[in-house]
Amino acid sequence: MAEFSFRQCNFDDLDQVVALEAEVADAVGSTALLRRNSREMFANCLSSPHYTVGAWVGERLVAFAIMYVPIDGDPEDLAPLMEKPTGLPSANYKLVVVKPSFRGHKLQCRLGAMIEIEALGRGIRQLCATVSPLNSPSLHNLLSMGFIRDREVVKYGYPRLLMVKRLG
Repeated sequence: MAEFSFRQCNFDDLDQVVALEAEVADAVGSTALLRRNSREMFANCLSSPHYTVGAWVGERLVAFAIMYVPIDGDPEDLAPLMEKPTGLPSANYKLVVVKPSFRGHKLQCRLGAMIEIEALGRGIRQLCATVSPLNSPSLHNLLSMGFIRDREVVKYGYPRLLMVKRLG
């Protein structure tokens, strides 16, 4: 079994983050399940107020998860899309990427737990995520992490399930 270390990713990790997402997007092969993000988006997510945490084997990034903290009026904010918005301080559990050869190690859930700890430390009381209804592994993981289905939305040009988890 692989020995993982976990740490916050920073701008020095940008090339590995972009390369890992490209590898996984190619393996998935469907933009409805995983769309490629821009280098600029990843650079933004590696800086405050956002939080990106990675799983590493040695010096190699094998998985990462992003907590995106929207600023007032941010079009990426998922909380206003909820059927009944709560007004709780919210962030997006934006993206999780796991290298195909490292699936099965519960990395999405382990990284998600680290995102939750960071969110709670910042006073965030709700995480929102979207997932393709066709992406059963990610949907299963979100459900096992305590997210609940709120409603179906169209995001990134495709139908997605809006998932919500209250924290604390």
